[in-house]
Amino acid sequence: MQPAIPVRRTVALGATLAVGLLVALPARAQPAGRAKGTKAAPPGVTDVVGVAGGGEIRGAVVTKLPDGSLDVAVQRDWLEANVPEAAAVLVAEERRQTRAVMEDLAGRLAATIHDLPESRSRVLALVRREADRVDAWLAADDAAGLADAGAEAGAPREKRPAAARRGDSQFTLLRIAPKRVAGVRPSGQAAQRIARWAWSERLADVETRSAADLTAELEARGIDPRAPPPGLGERLPPLPQDDREWAARMALVEDALGDPVVFQGMGDTVIRAGEAGGELAGLLPQLGRLLGDGGGDGIGELLRGLADGPPAGAAPRPAGAAGQAERWLES
Repeated sequence: MQPAIPVRRTVALGATLAVGLLVALPARAQPAGRAKGTKAAPPGVTDVVGVAGGGEIRGAVVTKLPDGSLDVAVQRDWLEANVPEAAAVLVAEERRQTRAVMEDLAGRLAATIHDLPESRSRVLALVRREADRVDAWLAADDAAGLADAGAEAGAPREKRPAAARRGDSQFTLLRIAPKRVAGVRPSGQAAQRIARWAWSERLADVETRSAADLTAELEARGIDPRAPPPGLGERLPPLPQDDREWAARMALVEDALGDPVVFQGMGDTVIRAGEAGGELAGLLPQLGRLLGDGGGDGIGELLRGLADGPPAGAAPRPAGAAGQAERWLES
């Protein structure tokens, strides 16, 4: 039977849900000795974070913070099976944070829909679909809250299935304080690819099986574990985002679904095509200089220079000057 593990919530700084482990996790039993010639158990495919006092966390180290803390992505089912007390605290806090994140997202989407003109039909369609999805999630969460309240009052309720199959995210993020990190055993790139493929396919016991065992099951499913693995970011819980992150996300949406960004002009004078007022209106302020405004550097002067050559006694133009002036265009 698992010993009780007191846990403490720490502040989530807009990036992860943090759990500080105050005492040792239950350590896996290790053989007192090994007979001569007996092979060691094959290494697994996950990163292993040893916790001070004993025990370990198996998953994928996502980030090492400047203060030495580690953000580790861990399968929710593995955490519930191996550290149930920590998982119980995490689930309760994560649900509250997820609710806050979804409410904030609903507000951002509503404001975006209000500000976008109907002419931006493709962007609007995507944002409206997302708004419908978030509204549906909030309605379902409200219903689940009523069911929980009824269960607490004594009403019967069906037992919930395992976390990864009840609609929660497959993974959770743990932040392990530096004083609790006894050591880290990284899995290596090849093993990480196998782990990500196995997690993607939801194979059983990924954290405790060998690379060869998982590879055989993946290949039986027609998957080459050496191929680039799929992204698993959508299987993490939703995290808070600030205005800068939201602006970056909307910029990506605009780039994918909005009007393409095109610049027109000559030399180091360019404007964005399609700006308000039309392309010609945007170019008009530049035409005077381009066509010659008395300064001797317009197109007319350029054409005369090409036909007649430089005036007598003129200093030669430094080699590469034009290239240096327009070097920024290359990027």
